[in-house]
Amino acid sequence: MSNILSYTQKKYITRIRVLRMAIATASALVLLGGIVLLLMLPLLVTINSRFSLAENQISLLEREGSLARPEDVDALTARIEALSQKLAAPLPASPTEAITTVREAEVPGIILTGFSFETSSPALEVAGTAATREALQQFVTALESHSRIAMVDSPVSNYVQSTKGTFTVTVTFISTQP
Repeated sequence: MSNILSYTQKKYITRIRVLRMAIATASALVLLGGIVLLLMLPLLVTINSRFSLAENQISLLEREGSLARPEDVDALTARIEALSQKLAAPLPASPTEAITTVREAEVPGIILTGFSFETSSPALEVAGTAATREALQQFVTALESHSRIAMVDSPVSNYVQSTKGTFTVTVTFISTQP
């Protein structure tokens, strides 16, 4: 292609082309900004309305007394933790479990006739009849060797009769309380 335009005309045409490109770019950016604003406006309105709704609910809860100061929340948290610890604590031995444990240690020659259990202490009083002193001693030894039993109290008066003697033994269980 031949170069028939003068230098000034070429410069003028280049300026017009650059100016048109700048106008097109600026128009595109303005249009893009308008579209973004148009699309973001509902989001901004929604965020603002949700914020005001949350503020209204909080003020309503504060007026009703349901929501309080941070100190009240801390006190409530402490009460929840204390309750959780109580609920997580293992239960004390039940009378049924205690009697079952004693029955597991029963030896020949021992007849168990009564049980007395107090819920305030982990002790069980066992009454019965022993065929011989040796049978009673075997029973006491079997109770002492059980893993859930802390102590067995067998008074000397249990060994007075040599045969068919009645006895009372106090069995103290290992406490399951923390």
